[in-house]
Amino acid sequence: MVRTKGWIWISLALICALGAGGLTYYMLQQQRIAAEAAISAAQQRSAVAELVTTEIPVAARDLERGTLIQDADIVVKAFPVDLVPSAVISDVSRLSGQILAEPVAQGDLFRERTLYGSEQGPLSAEIAQGRTIIAFPIVDLFAGTGLLVEGDRIDLLLSVEVEREDQEGAATREKLTGYTVQNVRVMRILTDPPTEENPEPRPTALLLELAPGDAVMVKKVKDAGGTIDLALRSPLDEEPFRVPMVDDDALITLLQGEAETIGGRQ
Repeated sequence: MVRTKGWIWISLALICALGAGGLTYYMLQQQRIAAEAAISAAQQRSAVAELVTTEIPVAARDLERGTLIQDADIVVKAFPVDLVPSAVISDVSRLSGQILAEPVAQGDLFRERTLYGSEQGPLSAEIAQGRTIIAFPIVDLFAGTGLLVEGDRIDLLLSVEVEREDQEGAATREKLTGYTVQNVRVMRILTDPPTEENPEPRPTALLLELAPGDAVMVKKVKDAGGTIDLALRSPLDEEPFRVPMVDDDALITLLQGEAETIGGRQ
């Protein structure tokens, strides 16, 4: 009987010990979970506190290539500083009055490559006083090869068909060619936006700086169905070339002279 009571007390002691150990383990686990939750909350609060944003201009609507950017085309949004891509334009004052070199979708950021003349401010600021700029589509083989670079000086050779009277008074049409527009500065060389299929697109147009009177002459030649070819000029030649207009008679005279010269050599 005494032995039985002893075993009972021993069993009760073991049960109490196990219960106390389990309770202690449970309390320690709860303390650990609470500590981890507190640390996580503190880290989140710290991350939120460290999040620094900056205001970046984005497109207020879809903008096409060649758009002259106005204030209504721009809205400002806050972006985390660490997430702002490189080469993004963050100064709103740099955008107004600029010309887009490629389309910009609504909400997209403005980058350096999307603007003509973005590195030197508005394109108009680069135009010399008393000069103007025209866009000249590239149809000339020389210009389309990519040999021209911005800052080159070129001459425009203009050919246009005119009506004249022959010796008998009959009206005839012939083409005149002249070396008329000279020392024109290539301001910009425009290309289509690069793509994966075409990472280096060919030039599509030139922005040429020339006198207003010369701009009107070029426009007239184009409207009259004439042709315009380009000639690259040496940077050492700043004075105009004195070259007479060439018509059919002048060409025939020139060819006859060449023929006589060749005949004299034989």
